[in-house]
Amino acid sequence: DQLCSVPTPLACYKDGDNMPLDSENFPRGTFVGGEIRQTKPVRGDQFQTYTDALEFCQKAFGEDWRVLSFHEAGGGAVSSLSAIPVNSRMLIDVTDQPHATCWSRD
Repeated sequence: DQLCSVPTPLACYKDGDNMPLDSENFPRGTFVGGEIRQTKPVRGDQFQTYTDALEFCQKAFGEDWRVLSFHEAGGGAVSSLSAIPVNSRMLIDVTDQPHATCWSRD
């Protein structure tokens, strides 16, 4: 829902099992145990392929990081214990919709 030319942070994700004690208070199916971080705002069209975006996350945060997937928590919304502002808008990966990301699949 945003042009790839608009600088937007890239959402990066690292698997984990950090769940809050009150996770039942979050919308069902949205909570992930891993950590989400956002990069500085970047143009999504600077990434030719998913691998380019993946490498950007890994360069920013380390080799255990990858691009956050729309389907991480079932699709639609993701909640985590992460130090990012609530309702942040970020570039994410959508594997089953070829025109939903700024990059192509490898």
